[in-house]
Amino acid sequence: MNERQLPPMHPGALLREDIIPALDRPLGAIAQLLGISRQTLHSILSERHPLPR
Repeated sequence: MNERQLPPMHPGALLREDIIPALDRPLGAIAQLLGISRQTLHSILSERHPLPR
């Protein structure tokens, strides 16, 4: 039996598609809760920036 492997998913895609909509809060408030700038959050959600450590 061949098992298909999916390519790795960027964490920003998971945040953008599942978590952020469920929180029902403005992106600025979510960025503040995470301790990052709104611009950094936007870059993560658009998959241009890795998650900060």
